[in-house]
Amino acid sequence: MTPEEKKLYALMAIAEEQQNAIHQAIQNLNLTQDQIKKVIATQTQATVSNAVDEGLKQGAEQMLGTAKQMNQLNQAIQKNINQLSWKFIALCGSGIFTVVMAIMVLFIMMVPSLDEIQQRRADLKQLKEYPLQVRKTSDGTTVVRVMSKKPCYAFGDSKIYDWCPIDPKKY
Repeated sequence: MTPEEKKLYALMAIAEEQQNAIHQAIQNLNLTQDQIKKVIATQTQATVSNAVDEGLKQGAEQMLGTAKQMNQLNQAIQKNINQLSWKFIALCGSGIFTVVMAIMVLFIMMVPSLDEIQQRRADLKQLKEYPLQVRKTSDGTTVVRVMSKKPCYAFGDSKIYDWCPIDPKKY
């Protein structure tokens, strides 16, 4: 073998060793990459799991706080409803009582008493016994006949003693 062939074989052997070393390095890199992926996946899963656990704990605490606040609000609303219903009942009752009392007072003021009714009946009986004489004069004045000694109305130049004018006021 010539020295050049020896060099060529030596170079080929070195190239083969380097190729084997590169192949070994690639396999080591692939293994390292797989291990890194597993570690990252494990760490990610642990981190996410911890975050979810903490989030669930915080969410549960917030839900419990909100539930307590809603329960207190519900109790306050129920208390206010009960108070409002009693206030409403009292207000309606007092309103009805006031209206009934007002009607009774109006009734008492407008309807005459039994004594007054008897007096009016007696006055009507007396009027039937002594009827009023009412007439109109020629100038349109309404007069009533009364027994008087002084003149009440003058027809023209003559004075009439028995007839007096009525003051027609509207009530």
